[in-house]
Amino acid sequence: MAKTEAKADETKDELVMEYRLLGNTGLKVSVLGFGMMSIDSKDQCKKLLKACRPNKNGINFFDNAELYGEPCGMADKHFGDALKELQKEDPELWKREDLVITGKIFFGVGDGNVENSPLSAIGMGKNAPGVNEIGLSKKHLYEGMKGILKRLSLDYVDVVFAHRMCAHTPMEEIVRGFNDIIERGEALYW
Repeated sequence: MAKTEAKADETKDELVMEYRLLGNTGLKVSVLGFGMMSIDSKDQCKKLLKACRPNKNGINFFDNAELYGEPCGMADKHFGDALKELQKEDPELWKREDLVITGKIFFGVGDGNVENSPLSAIGMGKNAPGVNEIGLSKKHLYEGMKGILKRLSLDYVDVVFAHRMCAHTPMEEIVRGFNDIIERGEALYW
């Protein structure tokens, strides 16, 4: 029995996450990612991050969005705070160079009091974001990206996504806005 247990432990130690290239880039991402949509606290986030990345062969892809959390944007803050603590505890395991961190823009967070609800997501409801704090205008892309980085306590994200399409903003403006984010060094890919 002890021999079987030892073999199981050896096998467990040998498990390695599979990584794939992100689209037509050289960026390697784990086949499994961890999304922050349901994160309620820094401590919860920290425990889950440790479970996802017990060693350097764990998950390296962490997905955030300005909509996530209660109120909107709080999941970004919890992730950023948890990551800072983990980097202090184990700088090698949580090295920024090994992590792929994403952000999504569209819904806005308003003044930090926007409740995460279907009405808020369409710019209505209690403490809804302002008229220019939602969508994919160059203005919201600029300000939304600044907010994401501030909440995450990061200088850049690896990938920034449009959280959904925006029927009100011309495609050329959206493309120029995301390209501006890349040129400012706030994201590497979009």
